[in-house]
Formats: sequence, C-alpha cells, structure tokens
Amino acid sequence: GDAQSRVAVVNADTVSDDTTERVLNLHKYKAENNTMGTGATATGTDVDATSVADLKPMAGVQFEIYKLGNSTDAKAFAEKTDAEKDDYTGGTLVDTLTTDADGNAKFIAGANTDADGYYLVKELDNPAVKTKATPFIVHLPMTVNQGTGSATLKYTVDVYPKNEVDET
Repeated sequence: GDAQSRVAVVNADTVSDDTTERVLNLHKYKAENNTMGTGATATGTDVDATSVADLKPMAGVQFEIYKLGNSTDAKAFAEKTDAEKDDYTGGTLVDTLTTDADGNAKFIAGANTDADGYYLVKELDNPAVKTKATPFIVHLPMTVNQGTGSATLKYTVDVYPKNEVDET
C-alpha cells in the first residue's frame, strides 16, 4: 500500500499521568485510490475528519491491535517493507475491533502508565477491501504536534487507515 509507516517518538521530558484513559479511535472510509481527502498531514486528532467528509464509512472492517514490547520493536517494524509489515507477528494481541455502521471502532488501552506504549494496528482481510491499509504503529499517549519537541500529551488518538475498495 501507499500508506506511510512512521514511529512516533515521545519527548523524553514528557511525563504521562496515571489516570487518563488511553484511547485509539479508528475511522474507516471507502477510498478509490488509497488516498483520502485533502492529503493534509495527519495530526492524530478528530480534526483530520475534515479531509474525509465526502467519503463513505465502511462497517464490518476488522483490525487487530498488538502491544509491542518497546521502541526497539517499533523501530524494527518501521524498517520493514510493506509486504513484511503485513506478515509481521511481533507483539501481544490485545484486542480485535470491528468498525460500526459509521466506520468507527474504539480501543481503550487503559487508564494508567502500564497502558503507555507502542501499538501495532493490522487490518484483517475483508471481501469489500481491494487493498487493505498497510499495518502501522501508534504510540499511546502521543505528543501533540509530532516532530516539534512538544511535551504535551494526547491521550485519545484518531487514525484513518487508508485502503482501496472493490466495488464489483
């Protein structure tokens, strides 16, 4: 797939709290060419929804969520080719999600620092999907404004995995 896989790096000065729920919101929409909306840089927030406003949600798409051991595992995954990422079996399976009628699914990792870490998201095969999203990693929580050195944490992360659909 054309999806980019990046590893989020959390600022070393950042300290997460031990009470806020860590949440990953998946939003799945039909796309014609593995791209979505305006092509703007994803922020991990629900503001990204503006780039998918004209797309139709996909219900019944399943995702597996794996917790990776550490940043070394996440970096090793990020260095793999897309085909190798699809076959990757590292980490511990912690949940399997199915999108609802609005194309949404929610993973709640927990509300303490034990839930902090790198999570691998893998879309499962689905007959309505021609080319599924490339597996990717999300860090919960993640820093706001990735790459800027921000120490502000975002405990709810929104992602929009891209794919091509089979309209036959």
